[in-house]
Amino acid sequence: MKIKQLSVYLQNEPGHLSNVCRILGEANIDILTLSLA
Repeated sequence: MKIKQLSVYLQNEPGHLSNVCRILGEANIDILTLSLA
């Protein structure tokens, strides 16, 4: 099953986004586009 969009809400703390990206990478999930607000 392909997921086309994933929303993740994080606190603005150092390392939080990095941890999510690492977990996705370990699961062989590619991030094609990233939007931050």
